[in-house]
Amino acid sequence: MDNTNQRINEAEKRLKDSLSAASILDSEEGKFLLDYINERVSYLLNKMTANTPLDDRGYLSVHGGVKELQNLNTMLQSKAQQGEAAREEIDALRSAATTPNS
Repeated sequence: MDNTNQRINEAEKRLKDSLSAASILDSEEGKFLLDYINERVSYLLNKMTANTPLDDRGYLSVHGGVKELQNLNTMLQSKAQQGEAAREEIDALRSAATTPNS
């Protein structure tokens, strides 16, 4: 039962994180943040592909910035979508915990 409670707590944390991420994405502030991320990625990509090439260090720095911003965007979107799976897991675990063994 302790293992089940631990798994329920972990799933509840994922659900809470998912609801938080979804709330951020649905808010005006979240929309602003995503727009900013996308604009910044576009700016950096344009910098990487400009007529004047960047030196190796500059290119790697800009590339790292692009990847970090893309990862942030992906993480927020992914967290927001994990809620339903976490909710289903919680329901299944609670159901299994209350069902007597046959």
